[in-house]
Amino acid sequence: MLDPKHEYEKEINVFTSYHDSERSVNQVTNAAEVGLSLLPTQIERHSQRKGGHFNLMVAGTVGTGKSSFINTLFASELVPDKSGFSSTYLDKGEYQLVEQGFPLSLRIIETSGMGQNIDNNGCWIPISNYIDEQFSTYLFKDQQPDRSKKIDTRIHCCLYFLPPSLRSISPLDIETMKALCSRVNLVPIIGKSDCLSVEELARYKSGSKNLFQVHNIRICDFFTDEEATSIIQETMPFSSISSKDILEKDGGNWARGRSYPWGYFAEIEDSSHCDFSCIRKMLMSDFMLEFIDSTEKHYEQYRNQFLTTNLAVKDETLLSADGFNQLKAYSKLKYADYDNTQRADSVFKYRESVLKNKFNVEIENQEKRFRIWKKALVEKQVELNKDIEDMHSQLLYLQETITIHEEGVDSNSIAKHFSWEIDTFDFLS
Repeated sequence: MLDPKHEYEKEINVFTSYHDSERSVNQVTNAAEVGLSLLPTQIERHSQRKGGHFNLMVAGTVGTGKSSFINTLFASELVPDKSGFSSTYLDKGEYQLVEQGFPLSLRIIETSGMGQNIDNNGCWIPISNYIDEQFSTYLFKDQQPDRSKKIDTRIHCCLYFLPPSLRSISPLDIETMKALCSRVNLVPIIGKSDCLSVEELARYKSGSKNLFQVHNIRICDFFTDEEATSIIQETMPFSSISSKDILEKDGGNWARGRSYPWGYFAEIEDSSHCDFSCIRKMLMSDFMLEFIDSTEKHYEQYRNQFLTTNLAVKDETLLSADGFNQLKAYSKLKYADYDNTQRADSVFKYRESVLKNKFNVEIENQEKRFRIWKKALVEKQVELNKDIEDMHSQLLYLQETITIHEEGVDSNSIAKHFSWEIDTFDFLS
């Protein structure tokens, strides 16, 4: 049995701070072991029991390898092949993954059908709206009295897949990434990069980085860890090769990869073939908590701006009030009516602008038709007025001729008059 006195004589360093009349002093004292060294173990047990939660969005145009990448990343058939399915815009799936006893609640949102329409203007708007809606929904849940069952659906990371191409990034991809980078941690990935040679891939990456700077497309803009940000920005855009097949390499070793008819074997774990291992390490091993924490900080900014804006609309004097009165005032705020909500929607604004432009073009065409019609009417009116003047001249001449016959003149005068009459009719005709 241990001596209690011996237990209390164990030394740990405890810094106590107190103030005397002149200065603050830090003093090292002796104390018993109280269990502070076990806090990391408690945190580990708590995390093991509670598990993790990660929301991942996979965006990009059709045929860039989004579904195959997800299945390769988690080594499971999570996302089915949609080749035989009708296209829906956002496909959502929730999965419970367990590795070495640690559970992870994974939520995947994948875009499908993007970029296959004839007119793709504004096709990124439903994606940006969905991200915004998750923040507003989480804010609403955060204000409820019972928050024990609150589910976090905020997007922590968005993997945007670029098609392999010998040309530069398409305007559609540029506009989509510009809209997403201010809302979520954006990570660009070149899908199916084995379609490009080593030199073509290097040129594509270099050109993409230049376009990102020109169009102000910010990569992982919410990160607070500068080292993590620099690592991602140096490597991006990442190249990806996906495969669920385990094949035999030269030498009898087995690995996941893709084999080609000409005998070449591309191993997805080999960093000289693609950046798949870097992507997995970034998402899972190194920076998953950074993705989650940075999203939380971005949400705090959104929440602060949202509440400040609503309180300012209600009453400017509430901005200087204490927190309890602000909460009371905010609880009395009502949501905007349906018309105002629709007018604030990005899709509605885009469609409204399209209809306005179409209406303006139609009005301009109608006005052009009216101007042409008016010009034709004016020309016709001038022609009719000239005919009226000619007829009036003929009428005057005939009246004069009648007058001459009634008064009776000599034959020479009549001959001269008829000679003038013939010349006049020839001129009028």
